[in-house]
Amino acid sequence: MTDSERHEDNYKRWNVESLKEYFDLAIANLEEKIEQKFCSVKESVNKAESAHDRRLDSMNEFREQLRDQQQTFVEKSTYISDLKNLNEKINDLKDKLQKIENIKEGGNLVWAYVASAISLIIAIVSVTINLLK
Repeated sequence: MTDSERHEDNYKRWNVESLKEYFDLAIANLEEKIEQKFCSVKESVNKAESAHDRRLDSMNEFREQLRDQQQTFVEKSTYISDLKNLNEKINDLKDKLQKIENIKEGGNLVWAYVASAISLIIAIVSVTINLLK
């Protein structure tokens, strides 16, 4: 086939109606591809949004947990103050216990003196009785 024949054959095939059909078909194919791309992009965006929402939910749970801890934990200044008060009470109790032990030791000492005095009196009485006999 010569160039002129080819040119004439193309001229017969390509007229306004065939070009319109060709472009309509090409546009329809492009619209279909664009629609597919749009659907896949939309699906990707939906997945990303749901992942982001899950991440935000877990962050909110973490923040709520921290807030709960903050409300239940004692403040450092309160802890130090309470610890100081407890230490003072413990020292007071130690002092009272020491006083009680001292009184107990004193009581034992008194009983020892009393026993010694009684023994001394008995000894004196027995010596006196032996001397008088």
